[in-house]
Amino acid sequence: MRLAPPPVRYALARSRETWPEATLTGLEADPGGDVHLRLLPGLTLPWLHDAADVGASGLALDDQCGLYVADTADDSILRIGLDCGTELVLQGAECSSASGTLQAPRGLAVGAHGWLFVANGDGRVLVYSTPDLTLRDAWSGFSAPIAVACHGDFVLVVDAGTKRLLRFGATGVPDAAFNAAMVPPVAPADPRAVAVAADGTIYAGDAAAGGVWRFDWSGASAGAPLAAGTQPRALAVHDDVLYVGDATSGEVRLYALPGGELLGAVGGFRGSVTALAAGEHSVFVKAGLDGSYLVARDGVWFTDSGTLTSGPLDAGEESGWARAAVACTRPAGTSVTLEWYVDDTPAPGSIAWTLGPSLDLLLPAKRYLWLRVTLATRQAQASPTLLQVEAQTVGDSYLDYLPYVYTHDPDRPGLTAGELDTIDPTELEPGDLAYLRAEYARTPAEGGFLSRLLDLARSEIDDLDRAVADLPTLFDPAVAPAALLGWLPSWLACDLPPRYRDGSKPDEVRRLLLGLAALYRRRGTPRGVADFVEIYTGARPTLFEDYRARPLWVLDETLLGFGSGLYDRDLDGILVGDSVVGETGPEDPATYGSAAFASTAHRFSVVVPPVHCLDDDMRALVMRVVEAEKPAHTAFHLCFTEPRLRVGLQARVGLDCVLAGDPEPLVLGDDAILGIDTRLAGTDDAVGVVGRHAQLGIDTLVG
Repeated sequence: MRLAPPPVRYALARSRETWPEATLTGLEADPGGDVHLRLLPGLTLPWLHDAADVGASGLALDDQCGLYVADTADDSILRIGLDCGTELVLQGAECSSASGTLQAPRGLAVGAHGWLFVANGDGRVLVYSTPDLTLRDAWSGFSAPIAVACHGDFVLVVDAGTKRLLRFGATGVPDAAFNAAMVPPVAPADPRAVAVAADGTIYAGDAAAGGVWRFDWSGASAGAPLAAGTQPRALAVHDDVLYVGDATSGEVRLYALPGGELLGAVGGFRGSVTALAAGEHSVFVKAGLDGSYLVARDGVWFTDSGTLTSGPLDAGEESGWARAAVACTRPAGTSVTLEWYVDDTPAPGSIAWTLGPSLDLLLPAKRYLWLRVTLATRQAQASPTLLQVEAQTVGDSYLDYLPYVYTHDPDRPGLTAGELDTIDPTELEPGDLAYLRAEYARTPAEGGFLSRLLDLARSEIDDLDRAVADLPTLFDPAVAPAALLGWLPSWLACDLPPRYRDGSKPDEVRRLLLGLAALYRRRGTPRGVADFVEIYTGARPTLFEDYRARPLWVLDETLLGFGSGLYDRDLDGILVGDSVVGETGPEDPATYGSAAFASTAHRFSVVVPPVHCLDDDMRALVMRVVEAEKPAHTAFHLCFTEPRLRVGLQARVGLDCVLAGDPEPLVLGDDAILGIDTRLAGTDDAVGVVGRHAQLGIDTLVG
């Protein structure tokens, strides 16, 4: 009886747009699932200098696109409008007062009420209103404040003179419990920088021990220090990334929160870091004490290298792995390498990686497999792209299809594939079965040169066979590669909506294509037209068929004036005074009464609700979609509603009447009737309430 070889199995690291069985380090997947080196902020023109600890300065961002820059050397603060390019300079000599003089400003932070808190060089913390930079208050009692950070109604201050991290209310009242607890050894021995995440986690850089300490808002430890080996001189937090200005390396390093994984460093920068500020798409870096700063834009610099690790992959009982392959693209200046390790146990004591000679290689036939793929680049603007990592188990050998003279090796003991036919498997011991199958399979480690050569040929032919077998998946939206989702709609008579054409929403495109059959069945109906408008523009309109509102009155059936009315035109027929003998006569019985319905037949209205960003281009798109999807014999009226009520024109509540729209801002001398044209408080947190929020300009806003 002939023993059948085990079936060939495949392991794929990528499933559509995800890599569920792989660990990515220094890599990230785009929306389509392709993996490349992680993109980091970087400078368009590199700025590389020797690192040195030159002191502290300040940067801060407000919520109105304003960047505040401390010119420590010139005793001034600049406010730069990032959206409009305006500049406001606050000179120390111009703001001298009894309460405080701007002198060598260092740390900056925007906090409660939009106030700017300044660690001043004269040992005070100054408080300014923004954006006009009017001095409001000055706090004393510090030795040498160098850094500040804000969260809610509280301000954190790093005092380098006393080597303390302190917390205050927005009006300068100390947080006694926090300040008493924040002492070594449970706090940094020499804090130099501080930042606060949105969840209230406090990060403090320690110049004595190095690294970044972290505490929850109560002051308790939130885990082991991050950024080991660094000497932090400036910190910033944005979303789930901690930015650390390191005085040792001169780099601005990025760490993932909350775990602390090193993501890389700001590309193209090395030097002294005196202040940091992180925004939505940029990182601002100060490298000196003057008013200059650098801007590192997000997504312009690839990290040097990254790895994908997968394993252990189980080939199954009485089987082993035979092949591993990597599909990728490699632009000039980039590289991709494949390493592997096989074992007969899923938990070896250690993994000794073997560097593969190529990205498609044969493996010794063992049950468990580990793979590691490394992507690297020598050019900051280029990255290799990883498309798939796969492995293949042992199967039948092409030796079995050759004449006996090629399959029999007299110098090799054991059985050939042909000799297996003479063995009865029922007479074998359990342990012998695996041995015989390995003999039959002719694995690369055991089969000699000819077997390996044939296995290489088989790997190429298997790839072609799989490509042919996978052809149906290219036309199935559920499993088609994301790269084909922009082309596949053309096979389904669908013009892909503009918002899906950038490839950033593959899951939504799949749902759209999978639902096309049901959508096409509704084509030309009111619901179908509304569906298409919503798909293409994001706004779902309401359709009214005019015939439903026509005023019909039937004698003894309906009440005149209550949902009914008289016809809006004369009916065709013989009317005394209007008809001419010999020229007019009774209407054709087949069309009698059609004139009563002519004004509403085959007509409908499309009412589009007010939607954010429904600009002129989108409104034109709504018109084109309705024109394309309506029945050819119909006419329509398109109406874009605004947040207002107009009796007789726009008065159907919930349909085309929108109540309580955003009020216009208060403008003196213009429409300014409180409660009608404007109201107090732009947000719920600043509603004017006597006894709670009643300080105009502080906790209550007008307009």
